[in-house]
Amino acid sequence: LRDIANGNSPYNPEYVRSTGKAIAAMARTLPHLFPEGSNVGDSKAREDALGLNDQFVWLSIEFGQAADSLAQSGDEISEAFSRLSSTCRACHSQFRD
Repeated sequence: LRDIANGNSPYNPEYVRSTGKAIAAMARTLPHLFPEGSNVGDSKAREDALGLNDQFVWLSIEFGQAADSLAQSGDEISEAFSRLSSTCRACHSQFRD
């Protein structure tokens, strides 16, 4: 997606649409993938991401909305991809070591 958004790969509408939809579906499950006590082993999740932390849930919703926008963006994906990337960074910077 990054290469397409940056003009380094040809635009493939089906790839962009299906990848955006897949990311959006995954985003809806994110808060449930980090229950209390799940950051064992080599997990990089911070303790405050675990459980249904309100901020983590909200960022997951924003991530899903950004992915939905990407799936519907047509051939001008750079802005939608930028928003998606920003939501990734926002969550990782707050909830990942």
